[in-house]
Amino acid sequence: TDHYLRVQGVNDGSVYALGDCATIQQPKLIDQIEVLFTEADTEHRGALNLRQFQKLVQEKITDFPQLDMFSQSVEKAFIEADKEKSGHLTVATLRSILEKADKKIRALPATAQVAHQEGEYVAHLLNQTTNLQFNDHEQHDLQPFRYKHMGSLTYVGGNAAAIDFTDSKSVLNMFKLKSLSGRSVAYLWKSYYFTEMFTGRTKTLLIFDWIRVHLYGRDLSRY
Repeated sequence: TDHYLRVQGVNDGSVYALGDCATIQQPKLIDQIEVLFTEADTEHRGALNLRQFQKLVQEKITDFPQLDMFSQSVEKAFIEADKEKSGHLTVATLRSILEKADKKIRALPATAQVAHQEGEYVAHLLNQTTNLQFNDHEQHDLQPFRYKHMGSLTYVGGNAAAIDFTDSKSVLNMFKLKSLSGRSVAYLWKSYYFTEMFTGRTKTLLIFDWIRVHLYGRDLSRY
């Protein structure tokens, strides 16, 4: 799919795909470096100053989501790349920055968390289709899909679970947490699992199942 989760090859852009049935295509900056540099070098000096580099990041972040790593620290990235302290970036120094961004490209994991965020995103887009066509998202400045990792919570059996907030910096900074595991995390996992049940019937069945497993152990005869 493209970065709006539209299936590529469908001319009118009316087909979306999400979850583990599709992969978001993420073009590499290095493949377009000459074009990007030429567009940013508005003064035709063969080098970019800080203002031009900032504009490059701001204007191309929609097409190249990996530039988001510089969005909050453009000046810092510029200074680090400008080894000669000339105040300008040549094609070679710009290449070193873009290579660093391209290395951050990762395929999204096939998890419910990803599918949930993609589903909410597509629902938002579909709510906009009364005012726009399926294939003109760019003209209306709609934001492409951005996955926000909220951490991982995994049940490992034996009334134990593991929780990991790696790559979820906002949560880490707020609660000063790292990877956790054990019985207390298992209760956290069960509480979240319980809240995700849609009906009172399924919640009741789930509670009785947990009680039965606690008293008699897991029934493996069905597996």
